[in-house]
Amino acid sequence: MNSLISETGGGDTALQSRSILYFARYIRAETLILNGEKDDRTDPNQARHLAQEINRYGGHARTIIYPDYGHQIPVKVRNKEIDPFSDRVLGK
Repeated sequence: MNSLISETGGGDTALQSRSILYFARYIRAETLILNGEKDDRTDPNQARHLAQEINRYGGHARTIIYPDYGHQIPVKVRNKEIDPFSDRVLGK
């Protein structure tokens, strides 16, 4: 979170302008949200909250939190979820 605050100045307006939470009601596409538990830019609770909001407004979202990673989740790790998700959604 300190990285995000240093990039934006940390003010409410700056942080809100970067938050997709304010647009969750418009997301209808099936959504997979990946987040590291140790992420210093995106709080994992925000990822969970985003999925809840998307689902609340009729979308379909799933969140996966990786307990051992921060903002950069290794490709091999995340592709175990992304590849099947993409194949299913794109009909491969």
